[in-house]
Amino acid sequence: ITTGNNEPSPGAFGYNAVSGYDLCTGWGSPTGQKLINFLSNPVWSGSKVLATNYYVANGQTLIILPGTKVNVSNGVSINVNGVLTAVGNSSSPITFTRSGNSGSWEGINLNGSGASGSTIKYANIKYAHQIEVQNVPSFEISNSKFTDNYEAVYVYNSTGSISNNSMTSDSLGHVIDMENSGSLRCADN
Repeated sequence: ITTGNNEPSPGAFGYNAVSGYDLCTGWGSPTGQKLINFLSNPVWSGSKVLATNYYVANGQTLIILPGTKVNVSNGVSINVNGVLTAVGNSSSPITFTRSGNSGSWEGINLNGSGASGSTIKYANIKYAHQIEVQNVPSFEISNSKFTDNYEAVYVYNSTGSISNNSMTSDSLGHVIDMENSGSLRCADN
């Protein structure tokens, strides 16, 4: 509403309409972009089974809630060109593991500048090839437990933090493999 009489009638109460007034919500300028962004960003919770490769597009965010268990089929990967926010907590970590009793899944691949800001905290990563971080300006992997993986984390040409993680039983023998990485904080692993 941009014109007209915005004076309330006698006995009526409420807010005067101003330019950009949203008649549905009563707040500011109406815009559906926030809702569109929210709906286009998947949120995982509970139990999730991945039988095929999963892709997070540049500009998209995948949010994984505390306590989520992600079972991944052999050879399948989670490929992130957008942002991954997988943040559990000490009493309710996120678990990434294989489907079934044998084999391994490929892992989580954070790729390029679109993955900047990706975070993995309080997660259990089991039976994966690795978490691979390539050409990512900013990332964090912390307070997580890596068990029975080929290699825990591989970082190429990226900047970020890998801290306070437990890394055991990696068959390659490398727990963190870094190449051409600038400012990489690696502590208490």
